[in-house]
Amino acid sequence: MDRPVIALILLVAGVALSAVVATMAAVYFISWQNSGRVYIESVDILWHPSGSYIAVNVRNVGGVALTACSVRMLNPLVDIDDVVAPDIPPGRMATFVENRVPGLQAPNIYIFEATCLTPQGLVVADKRSAQPHL
Repeated sequence: MDRPVIALILLVAGVALSAVVATMAAVYFISWQNSGRVYIESVDILWHPSGSYIAVNVRNVGGVALTACSVRMLNPLVDIDDVVAPDIPPGRMATFVENRVPGLQAPNIYIFEATCLTPQGLVVADKRSAQPHL
């Protein structure tokens, strides 16, 4: 085979491979833009005998605004009130707090769940565990 033919074959294969990679990247980016995802960044439980203070930081890591966001502790079941509006724009964070939660013990591990709705009506959620501290 002549060298120009091999070069042409390699050029065509390279262009085809580049087109495939570009298409895959575009599909990934478009699907990320239209998806919702919530992430619990941190949970802080400040233990006190008369009632513990809980702060949960939740971030929207998807590409759409999330609405009707709520956080709750699952064991025992406690709703964590929000400080800001329960809507979280893409890339932003919201902090949910609850004061004087009775009955928490320092060595126990507690599980928290954040749930939000996407514009399409899908529920997105994340869970994280935390331990109280002094």
